Amino acid sequence: MNKFPEDKAFWLRCWENDNYEFFDQKDVNVHLKNYLHLFMLTNNDICFIPFCGKSIDMIYLARLGVKVIGVEISKKAVELFFKTYELDYSITKIDPLNQWVYQSNNINIICADMFDIDLSLLTNKVALWYDRGAYISIPKCIREKYAAYINHHSALISNIFMISTYYNGISDKPPYSVSDVEIKTGFEKSYDILKLDCIRNPVLSNMRLEKGATFQFFNLYKLVSRKAGHHHL
Repeated sequence: MNKFPEDKAFWLRCWENDNYEFFDQKDVNVHLKNYLHLFMLTNNDICFIPFCGKSIDMIYLARLGVKVIGVEISKKAVELFFKTYELDYSITKIDPLNQWVYQSNNINIICADMFDIDLSLLTNKVALWYDRGAYISIPKCIREKYAAYINHHSALISNIFMISTYYNGISDKPPYSVSDVEIKTGFEKSYDILKLDCIRNPVLSNMRLEKGATFQFFNLYKLVSRKAGHHHL
């Protein structure tokens, strides 16, 4: 088994051992609140959330009338989401994908590895791909696979809202440090990229300090597909 923390087993163990406090937010992401209007979502538009865990952001989006499709590899995380927010749900099998989906009104969570999902079998359009921290949770070799997956489906994925982080010092555990250059290199093939904001973290964590960091920024990006629809930056 891969010994590195980015291994799928690492994240499954985090959920199984209830060790998810370091990435599971209690409140709706403030950047989502501040920048969602830029994507001009309307009722029943699809928002796809990779590595969704039990994120409260799904509740926020659903209450706005957005149809949420999340994907999460941990069955425990999926079931915790519905238990935490006291939502009744049903479980059905998506035959073309041979995967299970948990459904509650306009929230659907597929319990699977994202890379095993063919988006074209789910929908003909994703209005917003919301990445709160999925990309920075995986090492560079898998980030390249992630970017390739997005580019492959760029005719379906109209817009991406990506929240990333960049810091100096050693970057050997998630969340990984990702530069503007990497974002451009990974996605410019199919997307126009706008950097919405760069926010300095005023208080570095002990882990960052121990690994030699002297600064950390949170970078927010809007990516617009050149193949899907008529959206503009």
